[in-house]
Amino acid sequence: MRAHGELQGYLWLIDSPPLAESDIAAAAGTASAIAELLHQQSQSTATVLDRESQLVSALLTPPHESTPPAELLGDEPLLRFTEPASVFTIRLAPIDAGGGESIDGRAMRGAAQEVAYARPLGRSLLGHGDDTIHLIVSAEVHADRLRPFRHALAQAARRRGWTLHGTGTGGAASTVDGLRRSGMQSSYAATVAHARNVEQLSWNELGADLVFYGLPWTMETLEILFPGASRLFDADNTLIRESLDAYFDCGGDTRRAAAQLAVHRTTLYYRLDRAQQLLGEGWAQGEHRAGLQLALRLAMLIRNT
Repeated sequence: MRAHGELQGYLWLIDSPPLAESDIAAAAGTASAIAELLHQQSQSTATVLDRESQLVSALLTPPHESTPPAELLGDEPLLRFTEPASVFTIRLAPIDAGGGESIDGRAMRGAAQEVAYARPLGRSLLGHGDDTIHLIVSAEVHADRLRPFRHALAQAARRRGWTLHGTGTGGAASTVDGLRRSGMQSSYAATVAHARNVEQLSWNELGADLVFYGLPWTMETLEILFPGASRLFDADNTLIRESLDAYFDCGGDTRRAAAQLAVHRTTLYYRLDRAQQLLGEGWAQGEHRAGLQLALRLAMLIRNT
Protein backbone atom coordinates (compact mmCIF):
# COMPACT_ATOMS: atom_id res chain seq x y z
CA MET A 1 0.00 0.00 0.00
CA ARG A 2 1.54 3.29 -1.14
CA ALA A 3 0.50 6.91 -0.80
CA HIS A 4 2.39 9.92 -2.16
CA GLY A 5 5.29 7.66 -3.14
CA GLU A 6 5.75 6.23 0.37
CA LEU A 7 5.22 2.61 1.37
CA GLN A 8 2.60 2.43 4.14
CA GLY A 9 2.19 -1.34 4.51
CA TYR A 10 0.86 -4.49 2.86
CA LEU A 11 -2.61 -5.96 2.33
CA TRP A 12 -2.60 -9.74 1.96
CA LEU A 13 -5.33 -11.50 -0.04
CA ILE A 14 -6.24 -15.16 0.45
CA ASP A 15 -7.26 -16.63 -2.89
CA SER A 16 -9.37 -19.51 -1.60
CA PRO A 17 -11.91 -19.56 -3.11
CA PRO A 18 -10.35 -17.93 -6.19
CA LEU A 19 -10.80 -14.15 -6.36
CA ALA A 20 -12.70 -12.47 -9.16
CA GLU A 21 -11.33 -9.39 -10.91
CA SER A 22 -13.96 -7.33 -9.10
CA ASP A 23 -12.69 -8.64 -5.72
CA ILE A 24 -9.12 -7.64 -6.56
CA ALA A 25 -10.24 -4.22 -7.76
CA ALA A 26 -12.24 -3.68 -4.56
CA ALA A 27 -9.23 -4.76 -2.45
CA ALA A 28 -6.95 -2.40 -4.37
CA GLY A 29 -9.35 0.47 -3.75
CA THR A 30 -9.52 -0.37 -0.05
CA ALA A 31 -5.73 -0.59 0.15
CA SER A 32 -5.40 2.82 -1.49
CA ALA A 33 -7.84 4.36 1.00
CA ILE A 34 -6.02 2.79 3.95
CA ALA A 35 -2.66 4.00 2.64
CA GLU A 36 -4.01 7.55 2.31
CA LEU A 37 -5.35 7.46 5.89
CA LEU A 38 -2.01 6.19 7.20
CA HIS A 39 -0.19 8.93 5.30
CA GLN A 40 -2.47 11.61 6.73
CA GLN A 41 -2.01 10.21 10.24
CA SER A 42 1.76 10.22 9.76
CA GLN A 43 1.70 13.81 8.49
CA SER A 44 -0.50 14.88 11.41
CA THR A 45 1.85 13.25 13.94
CA ALA A 46 4.87 14.85 12.26
CA THR A 47 3.20 18.28 12.41
CA VAL A 48 2.48 17.91 16.13
CA LEU A 49 6.05 16.77 16.82
CA ASP A 50 7.46 19.66 14.79
CA ARG A 51 5.46 22.11 16.92
CA GLU A 52 6.71 20.39 20.08
CA SER A 53 10.29 20.53 18.82
CA GLN A 54 10.00 24.25 18.05
CA LEU A 55 8.66 24.88 21.55
CA VAL A 56 11.41 22.82 23.19
CA SER A 57 14.03 24.70 21.16
CA ALA A 58 12.56 28.04 22.19
CA LEU A 59 12.67 26.93 25.82
CA LEU A 60 16.08 25.28 25.94
CA THR A 61 18.32 26.50 23.10
CA PRO A 62 20.36 29.65 23.91
CA PRO A 63 20.08 32.55 23.49
CA HIS A 64 16.85 32.37 25.47
CA GLU A 65 13.99 34.75 24.84
CA SER A 66 12.16 36.00 27.92
CA THR A 67 9.10 33.97 26.94
CA PRO A 68 8.51 31.63 23.96
CA PRO A 69 6.05 33.02 21.37
CA ALA A 70 2.38 32.66 22.33
CA GLU A 71 1.63 30.64 19.20
CA LEU A 72 4.14 28.03 20.36
CA LEU A 73 3.06 28.00 24.00
CA GLY A 74 -0.60 27.51 23.13
CA ASP A 75 -2.24 25.94 26.17
CA GLU A 76 0.55 23.47 26.96
CA PRO A 77 -0.41 21.68 30.23
CA LEU A 78 3.18 20.98 31.29
CA LEU A 79 4.01 24.69 31.24
CA ARG A 80 1.25 25.56 33.69
CA PHE A 81 3.56 23.92 36.27
CA THR A 82 0.74 22.50 38.38
CA GLU A 83 3.48 20.01 39.21
CA PRO A 84 7.25 20.41 38.70
CA ALA A 85 8.76 19.41 35.37
CA SER A 86 12.30 18.37 34.44
CA VAL A 87 14.37 17.85 31.30
CA PHE A 88 15.77 14.50 30.15
CA THR A 89 18.62 14.84 27.63
CA ILE A 90 20.39 12.23 25.50
CA ARG A 91 23.49 13.12 23.48
CA LEU A 92 24.38 11.23 20.29
CA ALA A 93 27.60 10.78 18.34
CA PRO A 94 28.74 8.77 15.27
CA ILE A 95 29.96 5.26 16.01
CA ASP A 96 32.78 5.76 13.50
CA ALA A 97 34.04 9.12 12.30
CA GLY A 98 32.86 9.60 8.73
CA GLY A 99 30.58 6.55 8.84
CA GLY A 100 26.80 6.26 9.03
CA GLU A 101 24.24 9.00 8.53
CA SER A 102 25.34 12.55 9.29
CA ILE A 103 24.08 13.93 12.60
CA ASP A 104 22.26 17.15 11.79
CA GLY A 105 18.91 18.78 12.40
CA ARG A 106 17.12 16.88 9.63
CA ALA A 107 18.42 13.50 10.75
CA MET A 108 17.65 14.24 14.41
CA ARG A 109 14.09 15.18 13.43
CA GLY A 110 13.66 11.77 11.82
CA ALA A 111 15.07 9.97 14.85
CA ALA A 112 12.82 11.92 17.23
CA GLN A 113 9.72 11.07 15.18
CA GLU A 114 10.73 7.42 15.09
CA VAL A 115 10.91 7.09 18.90
CA ALA A 116 7.99 9.34 19.86
CA TYR A 117 5.86 6.24 20.57
CA ALA A 118 8.22 5.16 23.38
CA ARG A 119 7.64 8.21 25.57
CA PRO A 120 6.33 7.49 29.09
CA LEU A 121 2.58 7.75 29.63
CA GLY A 122 1.38 11.22 30.51
CA ARG A 123 2.08 14.60 28.96
CA SER A 124 5.58 15.27 27.62
CA LEU A 125 7.35 17.52 25.10
CA LEU A 126 9.85 16.02 22.66
CA GLY A 127 12.48 18.10 20.88
CA HIS A 128 15.99 17.94 19.52
CA GLY A 129 19.16 19.90 18.86
CA ASP A 130 21.85 19.15 16.30
CA ASP A 131 23.16 16.21 18.36
CA THR A 132 20.76 15.93 21.30
CA ILE A 133 17.28 14.68 22.07
CA HIS A 134 15.36 16.50 24.83
CA LEU A 135 12.27 15.21 26.60
CA ILE A 136 10.41 17.46 29.04
CA VAL A 137 8.36 15.42 31.50
CA SER A 138 6.82 15.69 34.94
CA ALA A 139 9.52 15.61 37.61
CA GLU A 140 7.51 12.79 39.19
CA VAL A 141 8.42 10.45 36.31
CA HIS A 142 10.94 7.96 37.70
CA ALA A 143 14.10 7.16 35.75
CA ASP A 144 12.91 3.57 35.22
CA ARG A 145 9.93 4.84 33.20
CA LEU A 146 12.34 6.59 30.83
CA ARG A 147 14.35 3.45 30.03
CA PRO A 148 12.04 2.26 27.18
CA PHE A 149 12.47 5.65 25.49
CA ARG A 150 16.23 5.49 25.88
CA HIS A 151 16.26 1.91 24.55
CA ALA A 152 14.16 2.86 21.52
CA LEU A 153 16.48 5.78 20.78
CA ALA A 154 19.54 3.53 21.10
CA GLN A 155 18.06 1.22 18.45
CA ALA A 156 17.13 4.10 16.15
CA ALA A 157 20.63 5.54 16.57
CA ARG A 158 22.30 2.21 15.79
CA ARG A 159 20.38 1.93 12.53
CA ARG A 160 21.83 5.31 11.54
CA GLY A 161 25.41 4.50 12.56
CA TRP A 162 25.20 6.53 15.78
CA THR A 163 25.62 5.74 19.45
CA LEU A 164 24.28 7.27 22.67
CA HIS A 165 26.88 9.63 24.12
CA GLY A 166 25.51 10.20 27.61
CA THR A 167 22.11 10.60 29.28
CA GLY A 168 21.24 13.16 31.94
CA THR A 169 18.28 14.49 33.92
CA GLY A 170 18.02 18.06 35.20
CA GLY A 171 16.53 19.30 38.44
CA ALA A 172 12.82 19.89 39.06
CA ALA A 173 11.46 23.20 37.78
CA SER A 174 8.30 25.20 38.50
CA THR A 175 8.88 28.13 36.13
CA VAL A 176 10.02 28.64 32.54
CA ASP A 177 13.37 29.98 33.78
CA GLY A 178 13.71 26.97 36.05
CA LEU A 179 12.99 24.67 33.11
CA ARG A 180 15.79 26.33 31.14
CA ARG A 181 18.15 25.69 34.05
CA SER A 182 16.96 22.08 34.13
CA GLY A 183 17.84 21.80 30.43
CA MET A 184 21.38 23.09 31.00
CA GLN A 185 21.73 20.77 33.99
CA SER A 186 20.54 17.72 32.04
CA SER A 187 22.96 18.44 29.19
CA TYR A 188 25.86 18.74 31.63
CA ALA A 189 24.78 15.58 33.47
CA ALA A 190 24.73 13.72 30.13
CA THR A 191 28.30 14.87 29.41
CA VAL A 192 29.52 13.72 32.83
CA ALA A 193 27.66 10.40 32.49
CA HIS A 194 29.55 9.67 29.29
CA ALA A 195 32.87 10.72 30.86
CA ARG A 196 32.23 8.40 33.83
CA ASN A 197 31.14 5.59 31.48
CA VAL A 198 27.76 5.18 33.19
CA GLU A 199 24.39 4.88 31.45
CA GLN A 200 22.63 7.83 33.04
CA LEU A 201 23.09 10.52 35.72
CA SER A 202 20.77 13.03 37.29
CA TRP A 203 21.88 16.50 38.35
CA ASN A 204 21.65 15.39 42.00
CA GLU A 205 24.04 12.49 41.39
CA LEU A 206 26.98 14.52 40.06
CA GLY A 207 28.65 15.06 43.43
CA ALA A 208 31.96 16.90 43.27
CA ASP A 209 31.78 17.10 39.46
CA LEU A 210 29.27 19.93 39.93
CA VAL A 211 32.26 22.19 40.57
CA PHE A 212 33.15 22.04 36.85
CA TYR A 213 29.68 23.13 35.70
CA GLY A 214 29.96 26.24 33.56
CA LEU A 215 33.75 25.94 33.22
CA PRO A 216 35.44 25.23 29.87
CA TRP A 217 36.94 21.74 29.88
CA THR A 218 40.37 22.81 28.64
CA MET A 219 44.04 22.72 29.60
CA GLU A 220 43.74 26.42 30.43
CA THR A 221 41.22 25.55 33.15
CA LEU A 222 43.60 22.92 34.53
CA GLU A 223 46.27 25.60 34.81
CA ILE A 224 43.85 27.87 36.70
CA LEU A 225 43.01 25.09 39.16
CA PHE A 226 46.69 24.25 39.70
CA PRO A 227 49.44 26.12 37.86
CA GLY A 228 51.73 23.57 36.22
CA ALA A 229 49.15 20.75 36.15
CA SER A 230 49.28 20.58 32.35
CA ARG A 231 52.86 19.29 32.57
CA LEU A 232 51.49 16.03 33.94
CA PHE A 233 49.85 15.35 30.58
CA ASP A 234 53.07 15.18 28.61
CA ALA A 235 53.57 11.63 27.37
CA ASP A 236 56.74 11.27 29.47
CA ASN A 237 54.82 11.98 32.67
CA THR A 238 51.95 9.50 32.33
CA LEU A 239 53.19 7.25 35.16
CA ILE A 240 53.58 10.22 37.47
CA ARG A 241 50.02 11.38 36.75
CA GLU A 242 48.63 7.87 37.29
CA SER A 243 50.54 7.61 40.56
CA LEU A 244 49.09 10.91 41.77
CA ASP A 245 45.59 9.70 40.86
CA ALA A 246 46.11 6.54 42.90
CA TYR A 247 47.68 8.47 45.80
CA PHE A 248 44.68 10.80 46.05
CA ASP A 249 42.16 7.97 45.50
CA CYS A 250 43.69 6.18 48.48
CA GLY A 251 43.57 9.26 50.71
CA GLY A 252 47.35 9.66 50.75
CA ASP A 253 47.93 6.09 51.98
CA THR A 254 51.09 5.10 50.12
CA ARG A 255 50.76 1.40 51.00
CA ARG A 256 47.29 1.15 49.43
CA ALA A 257 48.28 3.35 46.48
CA ALA A 258 51.31 1.17 45.71
CA ALA A 259 49.10 -1.94 45.86
CA GLN A 260 46.57 -0.33 43.54
CA LEU A 261 49.34 0.48 41.07
CA ALA A 262 50.96 -2.96 41.53
CA VAL A 263 54.36 -1.38 42.26
CA HIS A 264 56.76 -1.35 45.22
CA ARG A 265 56.34 1.56 47.62
CA THR A 266 59.87 2.69 46.79
CA THR A 267 58.75 3.13 43.16
CA LEU A 268 55.75 5.15 44.27
CA TYR A 269 57.94 7.40 46.46
CA TYR A 270 60.26 7.98 43.49
CA ARG A 271 57.31 9.02 41.31
CA LEU A 272 55.96 11.35 44.01
CA ASP A 273 59.39 12.95 44.26
CA ARG A 274 59.31 13.47 40.50
CA ALA A 275 55.86 15.07 40.88
CA GLN A 276 57.35 17.50 43.38
CA GLN A 277 60.04 18.45 40.87
CA LEU A 278 57.34 19.15 38.27
CA LEU A 279 54.79 20.86 40.51
CA GLY A 280 56.72 22.46 43.33
CA GLU A 281 57.12 21.56 46.99
CA GLY A 282 53.63 22.55 48.16
CA TRP A 283 51.57 20.30 45.88
CA ALA A 284 50.48 17.96 48.72
CA GLN A 285 49.52 20.71 51.18
CA GLY A 286 46.24 22.52 51.86
CA GLU A 287 44.63 24.47 49.04
CA HIS A 288 47.36 23.44 46.59
CA ARG A 289 46.48 19.78 47.17
CA ALA A 290 42.76 20.52 46.66
CA GLY A 291 43.49 22.41 43.43
CA LEU A 292 45.64 19.60 42.07
CA GLN A 293 42.97 17.01 42.89
CA LEU A 294 40.38 19.08 41.02
CA ALA A 295 42.73 19.48 38.05
CA LEU A 296 43.34 15.72 37.89
CA ARG A 297 39.61 15.02 38.16
CA LEU A 298 38.77 17.44 35.35
CA ALA A 299 41.56 15.96 33.24
CA MET A 300 39.99 12.51 33.63
CA LEU A 301 36.62 13.85 32.46
CA ILE A 302 38.27 15.55 29.47
CA ARG A 303 40.13 12.37 28.47
CA ASN A 304 36.94 10.30 28.59
CA THR A 305 34.92 12.65 26.44
